[in-house]
Amino acid sequence: MPCQRCGFKNASGSRFCRYCGFPVSAAPPAPAADLFDGFTRRLQNLASTERLEGFRLSAMFSDVFRHRTPEEIEEYFLTGTSRATPPIEAVETGWPRPWFFFRALLFVVVVYFGFSFLMQQFGNAKMIPGMILMGALAFPLATLILFFECNTPRNVTLHAVIVMMAFGGMASLALTHFGNRMADLRWLGAMSAGIVEESAKLLTVILLARQTRHKYILNGLLFGAAVGAGFEVFEIAGYAFERVMATRTLSVMEYEIHMRAFTAPFGHAAWTAIAAGALWRAKGDRPFSPIQLADTRFLRAFLIPVGLHMFYNSPLPSPFFLKEAVVAVVSWFTILGLMQQGLHQVRAEQQAVAQRILATAG
Repeated sequence: MPCQRCGFKNASGSRFCRYCGFPVSAAPPAPAADLFDGFTRRLQNLASTERLEGFRLSAMFSDVFRHRTPEEIEEYFLTGTSRATPPIEAVETGWPRPWFFFRALLFVVVVYFGFSFLMQQFGNAKMIPGMILMGALAFPLATLILFFECNTPRNVTLHAVIVMMAFGGMASLALTHFGNRMADLRWLGAMSAGIVEESAKLLTVILLARQTRHKYILNGLLFGAAVGAGFEVFEIAGYAFERVMATRTLSVMEYEIHMRAFTAPFGHAAWTAIAAGALWRAKGDRPFSPIQLADTRFLRAFLIPVGLHMFYNSPLPSPFFLKEAVVAVVSWFTILGLMQQGLHQVRAEQQAVAQRILATAG
């Protein structure tokens, strides 16, 4: 009996589709659901990803409020060194369950509002840099830690990630400046940032993390998120500084920080993660070569962050934050698809190791 949603041929008498879980005997999906399914299939085709399997948002974030001892937290970040990287056979390949990113977000947000309170109480201008720094850091840092926790091979140190965020953010801003000078895209207006900035950030990732030992798609997602988060932090801080200098009004600066901070989880960190994850998928365990940039699957996936950035910067109206919602859904749907491929990649390597061990034992 064919499923009326996905077309999968199920055994006679089946109540639910074995592929997508849709009730076989139910009426055809509503036009809105059919439209959404068609959109997700096209997006998966563009990103060269597959339908998500076993993913549940509630399960992924089920450990956020679980109690952790100080020792557990310290050991949690002992990763990436020769002694702390687990063997590939011990790596979890199910959907990760990140939790520390939320604590980091709460901590930085509390510090930000602490500076804001002190500024209101004492009117001391020395509090303004603290407000800008903490406000710009909160959401990009939390997003980066989320990607760090989802790097299940645990083969990258937190130190390397923080260095990449700081230096990569600075370097990508510099490359963006040179790119704007070299490419005359002023006719695109603000939409030109989708081409120039996404290219500059990806080039920065390549320059900083092209070594072969970090061969997993999940590594590429993390490196991209690091550079993108650094770019986002400096950009938010720059815009906030411009606003307070131009208007001499704290409320305008705070509004700029709040609006840009809340959109950070589906902004630069997410976009560069998509681009770098797709490139690492093409690169694999080989040294980086410019020819990998011509990989069809990479080019198609790279169109997604470029297109999202251009769409976000476009002059199109955004009633009820519709534009932001579309960008958020598309960004993270693509990221989850690449993350699933990364988990499958690790699982395939585990199977290959097990086969070699059996062959040796035999």
